[in-house]
Order: sequence, then C-alpha cells, then structure tokens
Amino acid sequence: MPYGDVKAFGQAMIDILQDKKLAQQYSTAAYDSAERYSEDNVWAAWQELLDDADGVWPAKLTAAHFEG
Repeated sequence: MPYGDVKAFGQAMIDILQDKKLAQQYSTAAYDSAERYSEDNVWAAWQELLDDADGVWPAKLTAAHFEG
C-alpha cells in the first residue's frame, strides 16, 4: 500500500478484522518475528560478529601498519 494512503490502510485493517484466518496468519507471523529479534537471538548475532572481528581484524590492522 502506498505510504500515506489512509483509505487503503483502513481497508486493510477492516479486511484483517473480518477474516479470522488472515488475522491468525498475522498473529503467528508477529510471534515469529518477535522470536527472531529476541534478546538471545540478537546477542548471538552480535557475538558472532564480534568473534569474526576478533579473527579478522588483527591481521588487517597488522597489514595496514606495515603498508602505511
């Protein structure tokens, strides 16, 4: 739906509220999304990034020191 299209947004809300199956699909997707961004999952992604940086950046910094 186009940004700012209040009528389309209103109609979409009515469609969801009138269709129990569609509402359930949105509800299930919301829980799945919340799990994807849970504290544990976000921390695990950060930890992976930091571990990768620990493995890669020392060599890059050393190379940059000798190149400079």
